[in-house]
Amino acid sequence: MRIVEFVLMGLLATAAAQKPPAASLLEDGRRAVSGGTTVRDVRSLVVQGHRRVLIGSTGKLSEPRPLEIRILLPDRYLRITVDGPSESRYGFAGGQLLNSIRALKPGDSFGGSWGPEQLPVERAWFARFLLGMLSHTTAVAHLKVQSATGKTVELSGDEGFSAAVDFDAATNMPLRVRHVGDVHFPVPGSTMPPAPQKAEVVWTFADRRPVGGFRLPHRVVRMARDTTLEEMLFEKFVINQPLDAAQFRH
Repeated sequence: MRIVEFVLMGLLATAAAQKPPAASLLEDGRRAVSGGTTVRDVRSLVVQGHRRVLIGSTGKLSEPRPLEIRILLPDRYLRITVDGPSESRYGFAGGQLLNSIRALKPGDSFGGSWGPEQLPVERAWFARFLLGMLSHTTAVAHLKVQSATGKTVELSGDEGFSAAVDFDAATNMPLRVRHVGDVHFPVPGSTMPPAPQKAEVVWTFADRRPVGGFRLPHRVVRMARDTTLEEMLFEKFVINQPLDAAQFRH
């Protein structure tokens, strides 16, 4: 009997040792973020706060604007921002794109149109956000682990998705999510929209605080080169709030 126990223990130890390093990093990240809770138990997430975005050719960030992000796993996501007299919505519900711009005052009119090519863009935003927030590999982009080097995991997915996640060496929590994308860098004095340039975009997830058993970042910054593209400051998180389809619409 003792021989059987030793054999089983040896097999389990071997299996643990053979676990791919990248998968272990992602699992360690989920455990670090969730404490005694399980990230897989998260069904919905609502985040409220403010954002500042890069303004045209000025190189400066806007004044803080209200922001709300709604997530209903596995495949519903909506990002709502208020920009003065208008409200912008970005996201998807399954295979339906939810992007729209609406006027907040009667008589005002705002327009915007997005083709089906925008759906992969929104899915990628959603996947990178969850990677940095929770070390969560959402099924929307069918993420696949490619490799691990040190404390960094490289992932790929559907529709050309790619990302690298850097984990903190001391806490194992996700620190940064990096990818290459089209960036409109400001051109001082120009009155024309700048042409996009390929550059590495770095999302930094900082100021983690306890929220409902998790340690969630209250500040997320997206940068390319030395330019800050967006800063999101979160003030309220609601985990597993009941959400329905009506809360994910244009």
